[in-house]
Amino acid sequence: IAESLYGLGLVHAALGDVEAALRSFRGSIEVARDMGDRGRTALCLIGCAYLEVEAGRHQTARDQMVEAIKAMEELGDRWGIARCLDGFAYLHSKAGDIEKAGFLWGAATGIRQQIASPLPPSEEAMVSARMAEARETVGFDAAYESGLSASVEEVLKVLA
Repeated sequence: IAESLYGLGLVHAALGDVEAALRSFRGSIEVARDMGDRGRTALCLIGCAYLEVEAGRHQTARDQMVEAIKAMEELGDRWGIARCLDGFAYLHSKAGDIEKAGFLWGAATGIRQQIASPLPPSEEAMVSARMAEARETVGFDAAYESGLSASVEEVLKVLA
């Protein structure tokens, strides 16, 4: 049920129905928490956070991302941490902090390179689209390059 609700949330999000997507993700979170599935809970929190950023509710998005990255860190899920960093980067980009966004996107890419686990093509397209506007800003490329070589520990300190 949790997986199905998560998938339904992705479909609603792709169709632009933010409220239906949020309902589906929140339903998935409820089921996942009841089962003790922290990884699924974190993935749904990331999904909610992206939608909250797009709706301009940055603090809500940040709170969700913080909860998600703590879970991924405790689970030792480096790929999940990278997904969280993509979300934090998007949040900072929308808030106008392009250099921090660039650093975080670079760090997410660096982690995926280290563990030899790239994003699936559909997610890569979404991340690239979210980065497109930020890439045009002076300072983005240098921050991105700096993030590529940062350790997870260094990145988590930046988020603190």
